[in-house]
Amino acid sequence: MKCKIKKYFILLIVLLLHNSCAWSDGDYSGKIIPKIILEKSIYTLGESIRFWVEAETKDGSSIEWPEHTLHITRPDGTVKNILLSIGPDGMRESSNIRGGAGLGEEPQPGKYLLVFEILGQKTAPVELYVQDFDISSFVEAAFVINNSKKYSIDEKIPFELRVINKSNDVIKFQALGFIGASLDVFFQDEKGGTASVPYPHDKLIDDQFKNGDYSLHKDIYDWEASEFMPTIRLNPGEVYKRDLWLNDVYQFFLPSLGMYKVTLSTVLTILIGDKGGKYNDFCPIRVPVKAVADFEIVGTQ
Repeated sequence: MKCKIKKYFILLIVLLLHNSCAWSDGDYSGKIIPKIILEKSIYTLGESIRFWVEAETKDGSSIEWPEHTLHITRPDGTVKNILLSIGPDGMRESSNIRGGAGLGEEPQPGKYLLVFEILGQKTAPVELYVQDFDISSFVEAAFVINNSKKYSIDEKIPFELRVINKSNDVIKFQALGFIGASLDVFFQDEKGGTASVPYPHDKLIDDQFKNGDYSLHKDIYDWEASEFMPTIRLNPGEVYKRDLWLNDVYQFFLPSLGMYKVTLSTVLTILIGDKGGKYNDFCPIRVPVKAVADFEIVGTQ
């Protein structure tokens, strides 16, 4: 009897070691769950398309996540593969990973098929629809900045974010300066030097939100999130203006006189009308806003 128990015990150890070796050798079948999560049912031409890729271990154990692949079949049948890596702020070794992804190109109207692959495991194809929906007839968003102008080195350089509600419905969008709503500024001087700097969040936040408690956050700005996240609301015909300054981002010194090209870019996440309304399936719409301007920095006048 003791001999049989000993044999069973040895067999159990062997099986456990086999399973452990299979895990360590890279056989992740049934061990992890990859997912693709869409933000909405219909995307639109001209918007900054985003969805989420996610993977987790079934037993909650931590593993080291490698680079992973997004397979994209376009509406015309051609295929594109995008290699994704974990961001610098991500946990490379953990029980799960999650990150935003996109198509990596200007979208075509029609149906895309998305497959997320990691550690040999693939999701079932996920359908993503892009429709030709003219967002410019509902909202106009732009940076306003003087082009080809001279500024003295001690002069403030202004620019403005302007958003106009051109629709017959109320629109809402996430206020800048909070998680998921940044503004990037890229400088290039006449000698080829470059600098990419995010606008400081504390100076980007609108005055009306500076004293509020906005500790709650969602990865997706939607109808629910608009109730507690910092939100700009515009009635039909209303205009939102936000005055900003390049000097808050970059300090010019005497050795840095000369010509500059500056690129401003952000993405506004916009809701049109009400939840469940006629534009519900298109929202939120991530509207890219970009401007490029040239100017010259000269000595003190």
